[in-house]
Amino acid sequence: MKKTTIVKIVVVCLAIGLISGPVVNAEDHPQEKQGIERMKYYVDFMVYFIDIVDDSTNAIGMAQHGLKDMYMEMGQPQKAAEMLEQAILIVPDPKKRNVIRFTLADVYRKMQQHDKAREHLMKIIAENAVLN
Repeated sequence: MKKTTIVKIVVVCLAIGLISGPVVNAEDHPQEKQGIERMKYYVDFMVYFIDIVDDSTNAIGMAQHGLKDMYMEMGQPQKAAEMLEQAILIVPDPKKRNVIRFTLADVYRKMQQHDKAREHLMKIIAENAVLN
């Protein structure tokens, strides 16, 4: 992730935290104290989030889990499976494909399509045997 992007994220977090206004004495102004605590939470979260998303495997994993969860919540598990199947075809890195395959196997398992789930789990094993 570019440093300029990180700086923008931190500035946004600080702005969110400062919405409640300037602090004169936090003990005398509980709303301001709450704003500072909220700002600290956002900054801590963003530092953690940047570390995770900076690794492309983690970013892909988070994105595909989010899409899977969205389709599953909408009652469209087949759409989740289709999206993940397409992702496998376009992601060249085998380690990143493994992350997607594992999620896809879980979707197929929840759809009671155990043969397809087993197929993807076996592909994870096969690809990792070759990598090691």
